[in-house]
Amino acid sequence: MDEYEYLEDLSDERSKKFIDEMNSLTREKLERKAKELYPIILQKLKEPQIVGLVAYDTTNPTILTLDGQSKVRIGDKTVFVAPQGYVIYQMWKIYNSEEQIGISMGRKGSDKTTTLIISQGEAKKIGENIQNPFYYLGQLCYVKVYRDSAPPDGGDYPTQRVICNDTMVWGKDLKPGEFIQVNVFEDLLAIVKHRGWSYGELFIGESFEGLRKIDEGEVIDVLGVVKGELVYQKKMKL
Repeated sequence: MDEYEYLEDLSDERSKKFIDEMNSLTREKLERKAKELYPIILQKLKEPQIVGLVAYDTTNPTILTLDGQSKVRIGDKTVFVAPQGYVIYQMWKIYNSEEQIGISMGRKGSDKTTTLIISQGEAKKIGENIQNPFYYLGQLCYVKVYRDSAPPDGGDYPTQRVICNDTMVWGKDLKPGEFIQVNVFEDLLAIVKHRGWSYGELFIGESFEGLRKIDEGEVIDVLGVVKGELVYQKKMKL
């Protein structure tokens, strides 16, 4: 016979008494410790948390921190602080630029973002729902995200296109669920077209019209160029 069977009936006076006793015991054992730990945890939460990191130059990293407000630092110097109520969601080292950093920020709880370029402590807005800014042949380019409407060249949405000098230059075949990452090494373009989060196709070329696919597979990630050769990683099947 189960001596605690009465606990299945919450209206039973014995059940009510048991719950009260357990609540009292819990408060006695944990409440004092909780009061001791709360200010320590609160202080830790207020300390700067590194949530993003990219290379700026050979000696300084660019660091995205969060300590109540989103901040961008280059080395030990804070170069941008998001306005109150805004969060910096992404940060990029802008290809073919020695000193510019791109950031994408938006209001807390909103999926609409604004992208800015930070240079020498000044921030310049380049547009909404924009990702991956870079320079190619002297032109400012970026990936435009069409979330709420179809792109001007047609196709279903949500989707993405590459824009250079306000002109669409690549991505007309992109479909919903596909997204791209553009990497530029001087005049060499390397674009990864992802389908979902695990599969990608790698395209390279010296112009958007001349891009050719050289590989595909799981989780392709472009790392850089070493001795004139493109270096990338992908998940290999054993």
